[in-house]
Amino acid sequence: MVNTIEAPSGYAQTDDYFATESTQGVLHMVSLSLTWQQIVSLVVPPDPGRKSDYNRPLYVPHAKRFGQYVDISEDPFTPPITAFTDPANVTLESLGSDTLDQYGLKIAKIARGSSVFLLDGQHRVYGIKLLFDEWRTKLDREKQILQRAKAGADRDRAKQHEAMVKKLKGKLSRLDKMQITVQILLTGEGDQARRIFTDVADNAKGISRSQLADFSDRSVFNRVAREISSSLLQGVVDPVHDRMSTQNPHWLSLKDVVNVAQAVEFPIGKRWTAKRELELQHREVAIENTTRAYFEALIEVFPDIGAIINGELSATELRPGGSSPSLLGSATMIRVLGAAYKRLRNGERDDADGWVQKPLTHAGIVQAWEETLPSMTAGHVPDPSGDRDKAMPLVDDRWLSTGVFVHPFYAPGANQGQMNSLVDAITEWTREATVV
Repeated sequence: MVNTIEAPSGYAQTDDYFATESTQGVLHMVSLSLTWQQIVSLVVPPDPGRKSDYNRPLYVPHAKRFGQYVDISEDPFTPPITAFTDPANVTLESLGSDTLDQYGLKIAKIARGSSVFLLDGQHRVYGIKLLFDEWRTKLDREKQILQRAKAGADRDRAKQHEAMVKKLKGKLSRLDKMQITVQILLTGEGDQARRIFTDVADNAKGISRSQLADFSDRSVFNRVAREISSSLLQGVVDPVHDRMSTQNPHWLSLKDVVNVAQAVEFPIGKRWTAKRELELQHREVAIENTTRAYFEALIEVFPDIGAIINGELSATELRPGGSSPSLLGSATMIRVLGAAYKRLRNGERDDADGWVQKPLTHAGIVQAWEETLPSMTAGHVPDPSGDRDKAMPLVDDRWLSTGVFVHPFYAPGANQGQMNSLVDAITEWTREATVV
């Protein structure tokens, strides 16, 4: 009698997965539930040095941010990843059950070495690959240090690095327990794959930062912006659109309120990360209070804003084409004033000499702004010749002296340097007005 010996899996010509077979129109696909390690091993790895024929250029910082999100979040969510491969690379076999066959459940046998290309999810996959590489490198290093510590009978050091080895193994094990849906389109036509990518990319553009802020409660700034928008600024914040058109009846977008909340916590231009956001949890109440106080200051200083909130004035009147164009219709101006308010409330210290500028009270800032801030009138009078350089700006000369206002004079420049220059000017004018 001859015993049949099953070949070790390392000699297998295919990798086999449970799969669901389905169709969308003329598209034939299989859906798999895979771990991150299986995904990274299965697909052709994204290459930041080469543009894919089926994807947009890979932006490494974006990929790293996703890896960081998965690392620090207790409950990370990843939407399905979409890939494609030639149908000849995949064999579908029945599970031997009429019921399972009826619902499309199969065994997908994918030939080893097959080219499985990503259509959607390259930043997620590359971010996880970077995370795997980082952790494995650290794990190898920690193991080597641990071995040397044990060889040298350095018990304290060995204990320390044993803990690090355990922590890194735990991180890798955590990734192996996450199950991600991967949809593989079975098509060998490059043109069809490119069309599908275009469809995916266009659909992905459909959600704005304001909608993300409205939907996601992970960010401290999102939560603060939503709370203030639903109370103090109720009815005047657009939760859908990022940019305010001249006919949008809302005063600001939710994204703009998020930017203001950031401006009262960090200087404009300072980078903040998901990890830094986690460290801000204990400051959420303080950030909300300061952001709310800032908007209350605007309402006190500028009657137009109070009129908009009370429904007595449409925000469209403050924009180009409105009856009274104003710098208060500019989200950039509102953000800059928020950064100035924060700086004035905090004051400036020198570790050696103590206070360089003492903090101002809310009431002190309101009074100073009422007395010293120039008119908020915006816009210009066109020259009959049509020459933009000859147009007469309606913006106050004091604003123009900052050098950050140019034609058509409805808002300050929005790059980091211009905004910080304007914050400096507003802060200086306010302090001059408070000197006794």
